[in-house]
Amino acid sequence: MLKLVVLAQKLLMFAECSWWICACLKSATNFNWSAGFSFKATLVWADYTHIMWHLFLEQV
Repeated sequence: MLKLVVLAQKLLMFAECSWWICACLKSATNFNWSAGFSFKATLVWADYTHIMWHLFLEQV
C-alpha cells in the first residue's frame, strides 16, 4: 500500500514538473511559436520527458 502511495506521489510530481516546463517554454517565447523554435522546443521537451521517465522508473 505504501508503495502505491509513493508511486502516486512521484507520478504527480512528474506531471507538475512537466506542466511547469511547458509553461516556461511558452512564456519565454511570448506565445510566438515560430517553426524553428517549435521544433527545438519539441526536441528539448522529448529529451526532458525521456530523462524524467527513466529517473522515475529507477525509483520504482
